[in-house]
Amino acid sequence: EYPFRITRTAGKPNNAVGFLPVYRDVRVHGTKRTTLIRSVQGDIPAFLSELRAVLNLSTGKKGILTSASTGKHGGGEAGRGVNAQNPIRIRTGGAIEVNGDRAKEIKKWLAGLGF
Repeated sequence: EYPFRITRTAGKPNNAVGFLPVYRDVRVHGTKRTTLIRSVQGDIPAFLSELRAVLNLSTGKKGILTSASTGKHGGGEAGRGVNAQNPIRIRTGGAIEVNGDRAKEIKKWLAGLGF
């Protein structure tokens, strides 16, 4: 039993198991690739700690960015997105954003945990 939970997508026919809510996101004319993880519930810091260990990511210069993080100009630091120095952020809706296209690794890890 883990302190966090991932809810699979619902609404599949014939009571089929849904998909893991891990998505690729491409922005900035195809040059910025990130991975989004949605529907994470429970102990988010524990999930982020495990995620960093599995993907071998650093904590980041500014830690985990959230929309509530404030910069010296008053705006949220998370609005600037993820990059090599700050590879993980929690977006406003609760989705977790990881720098790079890591969807395959994350799905394999989550499936291995039994989600």
